[in-house]
Amino acid sequence: MLRALPIADGLVRTAALFAAIYLGAASSTAAALDQDRVLLRANLNETYDSNVLGISNEIPPSLAEQLLGGRRQGAWILGYGAGLRLDLPVSRQRFQLDLSATRYNYSQYSELNYTGYVGRGIWNWRMGNDWWGQLNAGAVQTRQTYSSGVAVNVPALVKNYDALADAHYALTPRWEVYGSLSGTQARYSAVQLQSGNTNVTDESIGASYRSPLGNSTGVRVTFEQGSWPNLPPAATISNAYTQYTAAMTLDWQLTGRSQLSGDIGFTARTGTAAGSGNSVEGPSGRVKYTYSLSGKSQLQASLYQTFGPLNDPTASYVKTTGLDFGYTYQATAKIVLQANVTRQNIDYLGESLIPGMVQRSDQYAVLGLSARYQATRTLSFSTGAQYQNRNSNIPLAAYDVYTVYLNASIEF
Repeated sequence: MLRALPIADGLVRTAALFAAIYLGAASSTAAALDQDRVLLRANLNETYDSNVLGISNEIPPSLAEQLLGGRRQGAWILGYGAGLRLDLPVSRQRFQLDLSATRYNYSQYSELNYTGYVGRGIWNWRMGNDWWGQLNAGAVQTRQTYSSGVAVNVPALVKNYDALADAHYALTPRWEVYGSLSGTQARYSAVQLQSGNTNVTDESIGASYRSPLGNSTGVRVTFEQGSWPNLPPAATISNAYTQYTAAMTLDWQLTGRSQLSGDIGFTARTGTAAGSGNSVEGPSGRVKYTYSLSGKSQLQASLYQTFGPLNDPTASYVKTTGLDFGYTYQATAKIVLQANVTRQNIDYLGESLIPGMVQRSDQYAVLGLSARYQATRTLSFSTGAQYQNRNSNIPLAAYDVYTVYLNASIEF
């Protein structure tokens, strides 16, 4: 277990460690070639989390100290791992595989130590000149703070699985039709949190037209079903939902510097929703606007509203409304700087699993800064900081947290 360190001492130690990695990698003659199809990867990162247990800032300091049991509220998290990446074209097909595992050790909070993993396989397929599509499946294990926690938000170990199959058919050089089937599952490791396990399936069909200028416009209809398999049915709580979404899709190059993309539609949910009548409906989708200030800098803005589940043990169906801003600056050929700001509301639509709780609404504000340095084609470093604030209309749900991190990754 790592020794508890002040931030300054921790950064000095981390900087020395990453400098050693850089010098060792720079002296190595091993480098991946363009024609390499299989790459091995190693990564090392260290993160400081100022509020590991997600303790509400409404809790009196004396009570917070009791909850911490003499430990600091913040902690360093050391991660180290390895992975493999495969990219294999075969005739007109393309197969991709990405596997990695990372061990995370928390200073002071050794009970939270865990091994995270990511696995994903993709088959981009094509048949003749008119049919193409993708098969995609993945699994991720991580420790995350669930959004609906109050008072104390201990990060929970959760596994997420997803799969997608889609197919496109070119009716003409400008018109295409498509369909897709996808599914996701979330599974909590702790028995007491498994009421938050979710299953979601989506079936979509659509069509799009691409103009001579390259702009794409289309329509899509989606049928979604979701359930909480470990949540027993009750008179006031629904353990399943069904919703339909009709949307217009677009990808337009407005000018030489600006682009508008996304989907704009309407979602309707049927079935019983506790505290919200027999249906939930409203505008839905996401619109993204991108503007290039220069050859080196770019601005992005994204507005969205979605309906669906949270992978949370104390909440089910919610409406999420948000506005994101991002700025990217290519400082040099090897250095990229980024900044992002997010404002987001999550309305729980009366579906809280805590009896007697008022219809909950949370407001999030997030500010992030990051930098990436591509030292060589196979060696990269990244660093960043993020501040997140949450406010709510229910007691003990507000909290603040900031994180800083430094990461190194090499492929060979």
